[in-house]
Amino acid sequence: MVLGGLFLVLSVAFSTWMVIKPRGETTFKAEAGLAATTASLFPQKGMIFLSSKETLPVGVLVESGDKMTERVDLVIGFDPKLAEVESLIKGTLFDDYVVTKVDNIQGEMLISAVNERARAANGILASFRIRAKMAGTAEFRFKQSAGVEKAFGGTYTVTK
Repeated sequence: MVLGGLFLVLSVAFSTWMVIKPRGETTFKAEAGLAATTASLFPQKGMIFLSSKETLPVGVLVESGDKMTERVDLVIGFDPKLAEVESLIKGTLFDDYVVTKVDNIQGEMLISAVNERARAANGILASFRIRAKMAGTAEFRFKQSAGVEKAFGGTYTVTK
């Protein structure tokens, strides 16, 4: 039930994102043989209250348009002093999720997904929940990528 609600929220978010293209772009060199795909976090900005035990859901979206996509490998970095990732949930956009890993000590998430056959990939790659640890501005940025040419991270304000 909770996952269904999260999927619905992220689906609406993806539809909104398609209309309001993100800013704050990171560009990666495209690998030979891989389609140019865009990855982004949604929402790109948010607020987390330190005093509450609530978490902020964030979607990892990919958009290849009509280009055929075989795989996507992402490393997302964040400051582990300000925030932690409570959960990382695989999406259903790709056939297999080879790696989904969170390291809250180093401040990194790894997501590696593959399709059995190349196809267009437009939607929610994965989702995660952020929990605040201390006040500040927690930036989640794409550090490395394969199969993605442009990436848009997110900035989340942690307040008391």
